[in-house]
Amino acid sequence: MENLELNDKNRETYGRYSGICTSYHHSKACLCIKCPSYPGNGMMFCARKNQHKASSKTGCLCLQCHIHDKFRLEGDYFCFIL
Repeated sequence: MENLELNDKNRETYGRYSGICTSYHHSKACLCIKCPSYPGNGMMFCARKNQHKASSKTGCLCLQCHIHDKFRLEGDYFCFIL
C-alpha cells in the first residue's frame, strides 16, 4: 500500500509522469525550433538540456509549449545555458 501512496504523491507533485519522455510523439509537440532564442541544435531542451550556448535571450516559447504544460514544468529558457 505504501508504494501506491508514493506513486499517487509523485503524480500529484510531478504530473502524470515523474520524468519527461523524449519520445517522437512528444517531440512533435515541441516548440523549440520555432523559438526566437533557439540555438540551432536539437529540441526538447526541457528534457534533454542544451549542449550549445544560445547567443541571447530573445524571447521564449516554453510557457506556450504543450510539453511545458503536460509535465507541469516551471521556468523558461530551457535552451539557454551560461
